[in-house]
Amino acid sequence: MKRKIFAWMLALLFVCGLVKVPVEAASEQIRKTTYEGNGEVDVDFNGRVQYKNVKVTVKAPDGTKLKAVVTDKDSDDLDFKVTGLEPNTKYTYTISGVRFNKSGSFMKVSGTFKTPKTELAIRKVKYDREDKELEIEFFSRVQFKNVKVTLIDENGGSKKLKVLEKDRDELEVRAGTLKRGHTYTIQVQGVRQYKKGSYTTVTKSFTVK
Repeated sequence: MKRKIFAWMLALLFVCGLVKVPVEAASEQIRKTTYEGNGEVDVDFNGRVQYKNVKVTVKAPDGTKLKAVVTDKDSDDLDFKVTGLEPNTKYTYTISGVRFNKSGSFMKVSGTFKTPKTELAIRKVKYDREDKELEIEFFSRVQFKNVKVTLIDENGGSKKLKVLEKDRDELEVRAGTLKRGHTYTIQVQGVRQYKKGSYTTVTKSFTVK
């Protein structure tokens, strides 16, 4: 009987906001963190959130704080931009001033993200089965010169793909029919970071869903 009364009282305190959820528990409310290049980070929450004086703090492995600014936010995700990131490094961030499902106190949630070895890299390859096209996204703004795209299958077979569209940080190419569940490697030749370095070749493997 005493246990039931205690549990009821604890639940009432949570509803009234008198008991705060620890950061560790709140961190479970983060569904995914994605480093998108150029210092930009996207945080997807599990469920809907509200904000109050929201701020982001980013720390390097040695504890150094980096400047971070919230660039966009809505009911289920938040974007921020960080200055001074180093390549191939894991960072910890804390977002303060958020709450979930319109209940309880505004709290802090924490997560991590890692920067790539170089910003001149392919972030994501997405296959559009209906149009039989591939969308190739880069971590940073890039430039192209005599660009060529090659698709390599699991057996080492390769074919050149037709470039349909070029943008500041992505390519769209005609891929044809790709097999679901199979892994391919995409190779982009003739690309460099915007106004930086020489034109080179980058590759990335992906699995068709």
